[in-house]
Amino acid sequence: MITLTAIGHKQRRNRNYRRVWPVAPTSGIGTTAPVFKTQITADGTGSWAGDNGNGQLALTGATDPTKRLAFMIDTTNNIGVIQSQKYGTGAYPLALNPIGGNVGIGTINPLVPLHVASTQSYYLGTYGWLNSNGAGANYPANQSLPVSILAAGKIVAPEFAGTSDRRAKEEIRDISDEEALKFIDKSRPVHFRWRSGLRSYNFGFVAQEVDKLGFHEMVSIAPDESMKQTIDDDGYVSPAGGKLNMNYSQISAILTRAMQVIKSNVAELVVKLTGLDQRLKNAEQDNRSMRLENEKLKERADKAETAAAQTKARLDLLMKVLCAKDQDANFCH
Repeated sequence: MITLTAIGHKQRRNRNYRRVWPVAPTSGIGTTAPVFKTQITADGTGSWAGDNGNGQLALTGATDPTKRLAFMIDTTNNIGVIQSQKYGTGAYPLALNPIGGNVGIGTINPLVPLHVASTQSYYLGTYGWLNSNGAGANYPANQSLPVSILAAGKIVAPEFAGTSDRRAKEEIRDISDEEALKFIDKSRPVHFRWRSGLRSYNFGFVAQEVDKLGFHEMVSIAPDESMKQTIDDDGYVSPAGGKLNMNYSQISAILTRAMQVIKSNVAELVVKLTGLDQRLKNAEQDNRSMRLENEKLKERADKAETAAAQTKARLDLLMKVLCAKDQDANFCH
């Protein structure tokens, strides 16, 4: 049974069904001055809008009225709530356009099944190195970023496409060799386990360490009330209420530049090594020629030595013969 506490127009009752049939174009529940065609005026609070007494409007099952779709304006936390649930048990899934049709957030002309056309910027304070004024962000633009979707778990899809149109960019410059090689030399790839959520193991980097290296564009901050402030030994501040994030897609550009630099250096080394190899081959050829020439000279020297020995032997024999004939000859003494 529906009870109307106040109706802001003339009314008549159907006693059989005890319903109010409005004569005027507006009707109200909880108000004597409705400004909408149907207006429910009441305070509500809490996440469980379908609990008794919480929400302002609920659609319930007939055979099981604990199955509910509740609508509520949380007047304590200033937020609108739509909750599908089974009262006293737990939440139910909520389907939007289950048979088709696009859903838009921030647009009245959604072009895809879920079209988010609005953003929300948030400011969580500064992070980075301590200075005279406290913690100062190394890259001020990272302190307040427009965000469309903030997720606590994995986002799964076969493909992700990031905007990269030149017409949407300015101040375009090449990544320097020093920047690319610095990331390769100084960054610390790690293997780790998440402390919350799925507690799964992952490969990645530590945002604070990457920010300290000077790659501030990769690091941003998102709200997380569970985060407590920490100050590293070197004075780097990680603020309370915010969690540092990294844009891993930017790493591909730096790694590409690093590979280009390394490839260029390798090509130069290949040219130098090729030259050295040719010089070694030339030296080996020269050495081979010198060895052949030395062998020829040695052969000639051996022949000359043999000839000299034969000549000496003939002279000794000749002197012996001559001295036998004339012992008083001068060469015999």
